[in-house]
Amino acid sequence: MNRRPQRFGRVTRTRFALALGGVLIVILILLVPVGKPIRNQWGAGAWNLLHLPGFFILARCLLKLLGRVENARRRIFFAAALSLSIGILTEILQGLVGRSTSLEDLILDAVGIALAMLWPLKRMGWTVSRRWVWGAVLVSGIVFAFAPALTNFCLQSHARSRLPAVAGLSQATDLQLWKGQGRAKVKWDKATSSISVQTEPGEAYSGVSFLPGWQDWSNFLEIELSVSNPGKAFVLGFRIDDDHSAEDRIWFSGENEVKEGASFLRIALPKQEVPGMRRPVNLSRVSRLALFVEMNDFPVEFSIKSAVLR
Repeated sequence: MNRRPQRFGRVTRTRFALALGGVLIVILILLVPVGKPIRNQWGAGAWNLLHLPGFFILARCLLKLLGRVENARRRIFFAAALSLSIGILTEILQGLVGRSTSLEDLILDAVGIALAMLWPLKRMGWTVSRRWVWGAVLVSGIVFAFAPALTNFCLQSHARSRLPAVAGLSQATDLQLWKGQGRAKVKWDKATSSISVQTEPGEAYSGVSFLPGWQDWSNFLEIELSVSNPGKAFVLGFRIDDDHSAEDRIWFSGENEVKEGASFLRIALPKQEVPGMRRPVNLSRVSRLALFVEMNDFPVEFSIKSAVLR
């Protein structure tokens, strides 16, 4: 005699087990360390996009687990709330396992949950309007995942077109390719069209990094920086990376004294192999210019008014 499968409310034991397994697998994937950060912006966008199917599956599984809740609206509400709570909790825990905590990831989680909550509409009739709504939510999630990469691609392309000026500093949007390093505070000064950098005492290697994706500096001999220092003199370190520096730890670095007042700093670009280096920096693929204060026992503030290749 065939036995009918045991049920948990409206959910069979098999489906209950599969749904619970799906929830646990998604949570486990969210908490497993992934190694080195993904430096390729498009790769990072694709990785973040996985939050959509991940939380779609998570929310659908929770809907199955809540099958004993008779009221459909309550079941959807509880599943969505629990899914979002898991998303918030895992983002907090990711900071403890070597992964980054991100508001963008949480937004993608919410989009995946919304897709899962809208999916049951198929049973009521998958009308054209409902298809458009579901598709619009899906496309918005995909666009959001790749928006940072697309924005940086446009900014970097614009920055390359400005050479020999390394980057324009005439607008606040120009600051998007300049990122604070360490605990330094970096802001755009509208009055002087410059970048202002503030570091605190005792902070090592705090400053600012220019991240153009890559630029071709091979036809130039030096980079000239217009720097203003309102305080006492300090030593400003610099570092130039190419697009393979993160892999083999090869870069070009040095330091210059920045005296009080306005001054021009000239950094000669290496045209041949530097003694002690395993290979010369590839100036046709410059990916980073870092300007930083190695260590000071007093606060340092300076402004960058221009950066031009000569």
